[in-house]
Amino acid sequence: MNVSSASFATPAGPAGRILWRVSRLCAIAGGLLLAASAILTTLSIIYAAAFTSRIHGEYELVSFGTSLAIYLFLPWCQVVRGNVVVDFFLSAAGSRLREACDALGALLYFAVSVLLVWRMSAGGLELFSQGQATAVLKIPYWWSFPVILFCLGLLAAVTLHGVIANGRRALA
Repeated sequence: MNVSSASFATPAGPAGRILWRVSRLCAIAGGLLLAASAILTTLSIIYAAAFTSRIHGEYELVSFGTSLAIYLFLPWCQVVRGNVVVDFFLSAAGSRLREACDALGALLYFAVSVLLVWRMSAGGLELFSQGQATAVLKIPYWWSFPVILFCLGLLAAVTLHGVIANGRRALA
């Protein structure tokens, strides 16, 4: 995988800069959530050793925290080109062909992210209408869906920006 320091630079243009900043903030929030989940798990283990029971609802909170962290990381991973890329076949190709293939890959990822927004919206609405909640803490499952949908929408915007940017470089 060819990753240059330019991959981590703030993108040019106002839209690119906004997407970069928002994606970075989401990744930081995801890291904080993941750290909080790790701390809660550690405290629960210590609590179990001391008092022979775990922290009430710890599993549910860690599940929510880690799942939200994953969605919060997705846009940043795309912004910094952190996704797995198999460039074995394109290593000898010209830059225009590589940019065109990157644009095609971003277009496919955009389609997947839009599909995920659509289906997760339907799933969140269904969970909301059914009133399903976790067993121990009774946290409604739908509470995580606004954050998830925001992250997937941001991912769609980031991938669309990538389609446009890579397409322009391929045609230049």
